[in-house]
Order: sequence, then C-alpha cells, then structure tokens
Amino acid sequence: MTGDRPLGFVLLEMMLLVLMGPLVTGIIQKMKARLQCRQGAGILQPYRDLAKLLMKSHVQADTASGFFRSIPVLVLAATVAAGALVPVVRVGPPAFPLGDALMLLGLLALARFLTAVGALDAGGAFGGMGASREMTIAPLVEPVLMMVVFSAAIAAGTTELGALAAHRGTSWFLAWRAADFLGFAAMLLLLPAETGRIPVDNPDTHLELTMLHEGMLLEHS
Repeated sequence: MTGDRPLGFVLLEMMLLVLMGPLVTGIIQKMKARLQCRQGAGILQPYRDLAKLLMKSHVQADTASGFFRSIPVLVLAATVAAGALVPVVRVGPPAFPLGDALMLLGLLALARFLTAVGALDAGGAFGGMGASREMTIAPLVEPVLMMVVFSAAIAAGTTELGALAAHRGTSWFLAWRAADFLGFAAMLLLLPAETGRIPVDNPDTHLELTMLHEGMLLEHS
C-alpha cells in the first residue's frame, strides 16, 4: 500500500501517464492538420517516431559532459513523479505522504531546470539560446502558478492535493469566489507558456531562431 492507495494502482497510473503522452500529441497534431485542411498523419504516428528514435545510436557533442546522457532520464522521472502526485481517481490520498501542491510545483520546476541544464551542457549555440529564453519566461510563469495554487490552498486550509481536490469537488461553480475566477483566468493564460504553444512558442517551427522549448531539445534529437 502507498498511502491509502494500492501500490499497483499507483504504478498503473504512472505507466498510463507515460504511454498516453504520445497519443495526446498525435491527437493534437491530427486536429491541427484537419483545421488546416490537411489529411495529416495518424494519431499513432508519435509512437512510430518514438520507436524509430529508440533504435538509433546515441550521438553526443564532444563538449558535453557525462551528466548530459542522464538529463532525459531525470526529466522523465521528475515529470512522472509529478503526475503520480495528482489524484486522478478518488480512491485515497496522493501517492506519497509528502505529496502536496508544493512538491508538485517543485518537481515541475526541477524538470524545466534540468532541461535547460542539458541544453547548456551540450555547448551548442541554439541550445543555449533556447535555455536562455526558457529561463527568461520561467520567472514570469512560476510565481503566477504559485499564486493560483496558494489561493486554492488558503480556501481549503491545506496544500495536500487530495484534500484540495475534495474541497473543490464540493464547491459548486456558482459558489466560486472572485479569487477562484481570477485564478481560473490566470491558469488559462499560463497554459500556452506551460505547454509551449502559440503565441509563446511554436512546437512545429523549423527555424532555430524562433525556437524556445524545442531549441533546448536539439542536442537530444
């Protein structure tokens, strides 16, 4: 048992989080293609691309250190751990005893920081440019995200994610306070920056000078 949830349930949730990621990307790409009056690739294309990339040999810049190869694993671990903290199904508290909103924010910030470190470690010009741009936007995004979380935590009297979800589940939409609507609007404004979408970033660009998040991943691709 992990908390009040079976360990197998937690592991299943983490596995689904990893396996469903490419599917979400495929659905987004398919919708964008249809909106542009194109046929587009199938929604399973990201899985094929991932399988093709896994079969390729590892190529690393001469200027990169040994820490460079561990960056993708650490970023994946931080992201999956952050996903495990979020109570998807109400069957008990989050996966870990310390699983609260502060740890969730810390893990997401850690993944962003490690990605930037990996881009700088490679020593490439475009990776450093992308890391610099990402770290310029991060101080603008993270405080707003923390304010939204703290606003909900103050209303619930706790930062524990299970209690926060239970408290919001008992609050009807018409019972929201002004702070709740402001926090909801702030989260909508943060979504393009957190997910790397237009107008903050364009994940489909092929111009290195306009890359933000994708620029940090060039040395890993």
